[in-house]
Amino acid sequence: LFYGLGLFVCIIIISMFPAEKLSQKEQIKFDETIKKIKNKDINESSVSNNIENNSEANIENNKPTYAKIGDEISIEHFMYRVNGVRYAKSVGNEFMKQTADGIYLIIDLSLKNLDKEEHTIDNSMYKLTDENGTEFESSTDANTALEMDGKETLFLKQCNPKIQKKGLLVFEVPEKGIYDLHLSGGFWSGRTTVVKLIDK
Repeated sequence: LFYGLGLFVCIIIISMFPAEKLSQKEQIKFDETIKKIKNKDINESSVSNNIENNSEANIENNKPTYAKIGDEISIEHFMYRVNGVRYAKSVGNEFMKQTADGIYLIIDLSLKNLDKEEHTIDNSMYKLTDENGTEFESSTDANTALEMDGKETLFLKQCNPKIQKKGLLVFEVPEKGIYDLHLSGGFWSGRTTVVKLIDK
């Protein structure tokens, strides 16, 4: 808009004077200025189009894919498989027991580290949402209670290269229903696969 306005003003000013008052040198300089303004507009338009195209491509690439329980899911550094889900009002044993205010959603998950370095299994790799998009974080207390009861969880576990791990993830949710588990390739990953969790 700025350069277009400048071009318009230049044209008006020049039109106010007879063409013969411009020397040949001045005419050449004026023509070069007009050419630069036009090229600037073209370049800005090209950059703008490239930004828009790249943004659309990124949005397209970051669209989640969808899977179901039992599918093997490969996302960047990890291979996942949700083996099953169940609900429980409480977890643990007589020494350490946790009771949910809502209900615990317990996910049986397998994963394999496909990378060449160790990774920590943490909340950057997964999240749980309901049908309205509300997000739930894993329950630290419930995971600890399960560990004390001799159950294997995936809460903050180290996973070495080419190693497969199997364990539980526990989320406290308001009620039984249909939830989505979002799995990613890690903290810096833009790719996500959504597994719809239905307790059979």
